[in-house]
Parts: sequence; C-alpha cells; structure tokens
Amino acid sequence: MLILERTWQEAWFFLSLDVTRPFFKELWFSIDEPMKFQETIRNVIRPTLIDEIYYHNGKSICYQTTSTFLEVYGPTQLNHLALWISRIFLSEGPDRLSETLWQSISLRISAFPNNEYTLPQWILELMSKIREYYETEEQKLEQKIDKVYEDEESEWDTLFFPFQHTDFDNVITTISLISTYNIFVAAWAKHASELSYEQLYELWTLAKPIAVSLKMEEEKLTFPNFWHFELSPFLASCKK
Repeated sequence: MLILERTWQEAWFFLSLDVTRPFFKELWFSIDEPMKFQETIRNVIRPTLIDEIYYHNGKSICYQTTSTFLEVYGPTQLNHLALWISRIFLSEGPDRLSETLWQSISLRISAFPNNEYTLPQWILELMSKIREYYETEEQKLEQKIDKVYEDEESEWDTLFFPFQHTDFDNVITTISLISTYNIFVAAWAKHASELSYEQLYELWTLAKPIAVSLKMEEEKLTFPNFWHFELSPFLASCKK
C-alpha cells in the first residue's frame, strides 16, 4: 500500500472511533451528524474485520470507504476531507513542522523576554498574546481529555484497536497533538494574521537565530498558517 493510501486508511480508522467523536471541533473536522457519519464508514469497515481480509486488502478497504463517503456526502465534502488529511491529520507522530517551530519560538520569547535576544517590544507583546491564548485553550483541551478517561471504552473501539496495533492512550495522544497544533494556528491567526509584510519580515529575520539555538532548521522557517487560506472555509465551519 502506498504511503498516501495508508494515511487515508489510518484517517478513516481514526475518524470512526467513539473516543474521537467528542473532539471533532478541536480536530477541525466538520461533518453533519457525526454519529451517522461514523456509522456510514463503519458499515464498510466492519465486514473486513477478519485478519485475512483486513491485513491483505487495505487498499481495497480504503477505496471502498472513500467511494462510500463520496456517494453519501458529495465531492465538495470529499475535497474538504482531503485537505484535512493532508494538512491537519497526523498519522505517524508530529509532522507539522511550521507549527512545531513557531510554537517553540513563541514560547521561548514569551517565557524569557529579557534573554540574549534583543527584540522590539511589539514582538514581545505579540508572542505573549499568542502564548496566553495557547495556554488557555490547551488547558480547556486537557480538561476535556481528562473527562474522556472517566468513560468506558466503547465496543467499536475495543474491537478495532487490535487491527491498527494501537490502543486508547495512543489515540488520545494523536487527538492531543492535532488539537494543540490547531490551537497554536488559531492563536497565530488571531494575533498575527494582520501583520504587515515589513513586520512579518522583521519577525522572520529576528526569529532565525532563535531557531538555530533551538537546533531547528532555519531554512524551513515558514509561518504556521501559510496554508490557512486554502482551508479557511472549512476551518470557519468548524468554529461555529
């Protein structure tokens, strides 16, 4: 199976889980009637949950699930899903590099405003606002995750976990990673999206040595919402 097909299959698995559904908003995954959506894709996956079928027909299962989704929800929603999988979903660890990098930079600057870097006051204030927003929303997310641990594991989740060689904790980790990246992008969009070109260039220039000090590659210092515009209608619908 190709990497792209494997990613789609993992996304279908992830989105079908009962433990995932309460976090659709934090994951920026928008769909009408989430329980109906999950049952639709489960109806395709359920008959394949036999070792010989599931492990040897992943490509076919992925195709059938995607075809069913297209038939039920239409091409526009499928395009939104494709963007979500390519830009937001994480299948194997943290790979949203720009969010990782700028999150580290903003937290470094706001936590140590008087360190060795000489920065304009407006940048210090900006990083402080981003950090405050991030920490507030992250705390809300952690509280919501804590409540999930109080519930019993659902029958579907218990049945499906072994086929993906995962468990409840691993899924929660993925939910947390995606959601915290989204929180940071939301913080950046709220406080930095209206910076002028000159301000962005100054910020980028001054952030380069900080990226180096954090042992991150400065040439990949792209801003965290560089892809935000193509997803803006989809993300806006998730925040209603």
